[in-house]
Amino acid sequence: MIVARLALASDLPSLLALIRPAVERARSQPGDLIENAVRINVENVVRQVRGSTPILAALVDRGALTVAGAVYSLDTGKVAWLPGQTNALARRDAPGQRHAPEGGGR
Repeated sequence: MIVARLALASDLPSLLALIRPAVERARSQPGDLIENAVRINVENVVRQVRGSTPILAALVDRGALTVAGAVYSLDTGKVAWLPGQTNALARRDAPGQRHAPEGGGR
C-alpha cells in the first residue's frame, strides 16, 4: 500500500504537466474551470493522437480512422461526446463502411 502511494506520488508531477496546458487555457474562458479544463484536455489528446505518428495521421486523413473525444461523468455514468464528434462517428457507421472486428483484433 505504501509503495503504491509512493509510486502514485512520484507520477503526479508528470500527470499534472500533461493537463496543465488545458487548465491554463480554461482559466481564460467563462464557465466552470474544471468542466472547461476537462473538455480542453480531451480536445488536446484527440489532436495529439490524430497526429501522433505518420501512420495514424495518414489513416485519419484518408478517413480510415476516426479519433473521437468524449467526457465520461463519474457522477452520472454518462458519456458526452465533444461537439462535432458524433458526426464523424455517424459517417464511420454509414452503410458500406468497413469496421475492425469485434475486440479490435485482426
